[in-house]
Amino acid sequence: GKFQENGFSVTSNPSEADLVAFLGYAIDDGEQVVTTYSIPQWGVTGYSGAYTTGTYNYYGTYNSYGSFGSYGSSGSYSATTTLTPQYGVTRYSTGTRVSTVYTRSLAIDIIDATTNDKKWEMKLASSGSCGRFSAVALAGAGRRSDRQREERRVRTRDP
Repeated sequence: GKFQENGFSVTSNPSEADLVAFLGYAIDDGEQVVTTYSIPQWGVTGYSGAYTTGTYNYYGTYNSYGSFGSYGSSGSYSATTTLTPQYGVTRYSTGTRVSTVYTRSLAIDIIDATTNDKKWEMKLASSGSCGRFSAVALAGAGRRSDRQREERRVRTRDP
């Protein structure tokens, strides 16, 4: 393990230990967190231009001189207008996301087996969507059940 990699040896006999390491770690049951967010809705926001095409039909009569006259004449007009739309966000709708946030903690204390003086300590806390401690634990912290406290006795390196 990590102790041996750093020059320590582990003993099963407590009277041989120079240092005692206490390791505690836990993960809570998680807390439901509701998050809202905006979703843009796209559509026509206006028009950038238009063009019109059409026809005018003129109905007239021939006068006595054989030319087309305007007396008693009529006409009709038909047209089509085409608009050029512009697109963009027209409104927002609200989305909701529900997630679980877990809080994880790890504490390591190393004390002198003779004097009970604390020689080293470390405390870590994190939170996130992973509900398994093994996914976030430090390498070598071990794979044990949640809310467990374990005591290990270690002997210092020989000089």
